[in-house]
Amino acid sequence: MYTTPEAADLLHISERTLIEEISKRLIEARNVGKGWKILGENLLSYMGSPSIQQMQPNVKDSNPIMQDDIAEDLMVDNNDSDH
Repeated sequence: MYTTPEAADLLHISERTLIEEISKRLIEARNVGKGWKILGENLLSYMGSPSIQQMQPNVKDSNPIMQDDIAEDLMVDNNDSDH
C-alpha cells in the first residue's frame, strides 16, 4: 500500500495530478485519516490504462521498470502477510 507521495513518485507525476486522477476515479484509492492509500495493484492497473499514456506519453517507456518495482513490492508484501 502506498501513500500519495510514494505513488506520485513511482508514477513520476505530481501529488496534485495523482489526487486529480483519484478524484476522476482513474486510480482506485482509499481515504484513510488525512491521506489517501493506494494498493500497488491499482497502480499497476492505472499504468496499463490508456489514460496514463495519453496524459504522459513518455511514461510509457518507463512502465516496465515501474511495474517491476511495484510487482516486487507486492511480492514482498504478500510474503510478509503469509507469516
